[in-house]
Amino acid sequence: LARFGDEIYAETRAGAGYAYRQGAFSLGAKVDMYQVSAEGFASRRAVLVSVGGLIRLRPTLWLGAYGHNLGQARLVKETDQRLPTQLKAGLSYRPGPKVQLNIEAQKTVDLKAAFLSGLEYAPHEALALRAGFNTATQAFSFGVGGRYRGAGLDYALATHPQLGVSHHVGISYGFGSTSTVAPASATPTP
Repeated sequence: LARFGDEIYAETRAGAGYAYRQGAFSLGAKVDMYQVSAEGFASRRAVLVSVGGLIRLRPTLWLGAYGHNLGQARLVKETDQRLPTQLKAGLSYRPGPKVQLNIEAQKTVDLKAAFLSGLEYAPHEALALRAGFNTATQAFSFGVGGRYRGAGLDYALATHPQLGVSHHVGISYGFGSTSTVAPASATPTP
């Protein structure tokens, strides 16, 4: 679940996903119900489909790819204007059990490519400290995450030259195995 905005303009997203892991390869898919509400206009909804994969290339090197809104959904059926489709690919280098260095390239239809970088340091198996940078928005982000018995709580603070500071909170729970293939990204996208 995610919500952005106020009574004048708001975006709401509710989704469900499923992931499968076999050896060094993981694959996941997610379906979101996306709604936009603007004062004086009718609310509009669309269904968005996302797919991603992750593969361990070496014991310390991971490669991931992700596609968001692959069906190019529209909020207004009568127009050809579609919601943005976004493609991402990234590498994660893990030189030891406590440190993770990440780089990512993002491309949204009709926008320039963006590059993100992040660093995660986990001084304890239940705690992670994070920092990141996004070249498209010139935004820095800093965060902390905690894990306990399959449950996770993540917080990030992001800066933006025009929008100022924004806060991000994530709550998660892993059913089944409590180990993860890859911790949450150090670079939240505001």
